[in-house]
Amino acid sequence: MGQVVVTIAGRSFRLACEDGDEARLTALAQTFDATVNELRGSFGEVGDTRLAVMAGLVMTDKLGDAQAQIERLTAQVAELQAGLSLAQTSNAGSDDKVRQKVDELAARLEQITQGASPN
Repeated sequence: MGQVVVTIAGRSFRLACEDGDEARLTALAQTFDATVNELRGSFGEVGDTRLAVMAGLVMTDKLGDAQAQIERLTAQVAELQAGLSLAQTSNAGSDDKVRQKVDELAARLEQITQGASPN
């Protein structure tokens, strides 16, 4: 089991994590610390607990926005995939029609060339 020491709001915390997750946990803590420090700059010293709650709410709001965007993008991808499928189906029908016309023309050309050749 891995461990990291992170600093949030000037205080150090030793945290356990899965082996290999140390860098990720450190980066998350740095993001959280930056949010706490930004709030501290905006609101001043309002207490560590209040700052932590406010930072948690800010980050939860950002997460909600990201999830909503993912849902919108997922819906757009589904629409695009449906459009692609429809286009492919439509093209397949067109290909069949083109093949049929080419076959008809080839048959007609064959009739014409047989009629024009000496027997």
